[in-house]
Amino acid sequence: MDSVTHVAFGAAIGEILMGHKLGKKAMLIGAIACTVPDLDVFLTMGNHDPLAYVQMHRSYSHAPFTHFFLALPLA
Repeated sequence: MDSVTHVAFGAAIGEILMGHKLGKKAMLIGAIACTVPDLDVFLTMGNHDPLAYVQMHRSYSHAPFTHFFLALPLA
């Protein structure tokens, strides 16, 4: 998924789940929440090995375990 798709998917999920309570803020929160796992790209900017990038990008930042513990303080 590219970044635009992440944002659009998050906004749609936010609207579906919380749109009736939060209005337009739900779309913004959903878009931000779906973008957060891809912010690890800043940690891998100096890495020019594509395999190492994919291994790092798909490891801790996309793990359900990490999302669970990040969701608690964000909620």
